[in-house]
Amino acid sequence: MECSRLEEITQQACDAAAQGRWDLVERLYEERESELTSVALSDAKRQQIVALDRRVEEHARVARGALGLLLQETATQRQKVEEWRRRISVSLRDAGTVQLRA
Repeated sequence: MECSRLEEITQQACDAAAQGRWDLVERLYEERESELTSVALSDAKRQQIVALDRRVEEHARVARGALGLLLQETATQRQKVEEWRRRISVSLRDAGTVQLRA
């Protein structure tokens, strides 16, 4: 495989990462890895590929951060729903009772 193909695969992985298509990113990196040992890269090409790899890494970092925020929000919403369920349950149990006060 020629080095321009490695750069093309890495660019495709970077584009896929920007789109959140992590299954494609993984497949492209596997393809690149299998061919990487058979190609001699110049320092300039190596630096270009490393720069693309850093962009993929940054996309992953942003995605992990967003996912963490979504998980926190989901936990908060779940707690609210559970509180509503408890309140409704208590309210329904008390709805059919008559209380006498002296």
